[in-house]
Amino acid sequence: MVTDIDALGNQCAAMLEGTSTSSTLEPIEPELKISLKIADRLGHIRTQVEITPNNLTQSHWFGFEFEIDQSYLPGIIQNCAAIVQKYPIRGV
Repeated sequence: MVTDIDALGNQCAAMLEGTSTSSTLEPIEPELKISLKIADRLGHIRTQVEITPNNLTQSHWFGFEFEIDQSYLPGIIQNCAAIVQKYPIRGV
């Protein structure tokens, strides 16, 4: 949902500002979860993707955790904002 994308962008902005150490996209559909967590003081971010076609009988972990650095956060924030702008949240 667009509200989930908006929340992810806001959480990533908080990470970039230094007021949060993590961000999670965990939509109402339990088949997908993306987590970003500050890994160290150098700005590395541990990223984990979990996805499954059937959350009741299967679990697939995206093979490994991978690291990005804080320079990726502005792009994530901008992309989330672009989605929210194109598909505005209604009924707020």
